[in-house]
Amino acid sequence: MSEKNKPDGQESPVPETQETAPVRPAEEIPPLSQEEQEHLTYLAVYEKYNEYQKKRYSVRRYGTLFILLSGLVFLLLMFTRDSKVNFLILWIAAIIFCVVLMIRADYLYKMYKDMLGISDEYDEQEREAAEEEAAEISGDVGKTAVQEPGQSEKEEKGDVKPT
Repeated sequence: MSEKNKPDGQESPVPETQETAPVRPAEEIPPLSQEEQEHLTYLAVYEKYNEYQKKRYSVRRYGTLFILLSGLVFLLLMFTRDSKVNFLILWIAAIIFCVVLMIRADYLYKMYKDMLGISDEYDEQEREAAEEEAAEISGDVGKTAVQEPGQSEKEEKGDVKPT
C-alpha cells in the first residue's frame, strides 16, 4: 500500500520494502511419518491419562466427602420435615449420581492406563499376591487328604507308617 491510499496520511506499521514470510499451502507441508503420528498419538493419550489421574484423585476424595455430608443433610431433613419419602428418594439419587461419577473417573483412568501399558505399584503388589495364591492353590491340588494337627508331612507322604 502506498501512502496515497492511506486515510489521513498515516504510515503503515510495516514498511513496504519488508515482506512477510509466505505461508505454504497445505499441499507443500510433508505428511507425518508413521512414527511421528504414533508419537503424537502417544503424547495425546498420555496427556489424557495425566488429566484423568488428577480427576480420579479429586473425584474420589470429594465424592466420598459428598456422600457422607449428603447423608447427614438428608437425614436431618428427613427427620425435621413431613415428606420423608421425598428426601429419602433424593438422598438415594444423590448417592447413585456420585457413585456413577466415581466409577466413570476410575474407568477412564484405568482405560488410559491400560492403553499406555502403565502399571502402578498397587497393581504390581496385587499381581504378585495373585501369583503366590495361584502357586499355593496349584500346590494344594495334589493333596486330597486333610492333614490332622499332629500329622507330619512325612506321614502324609507315606515315608513313616503311623502306629
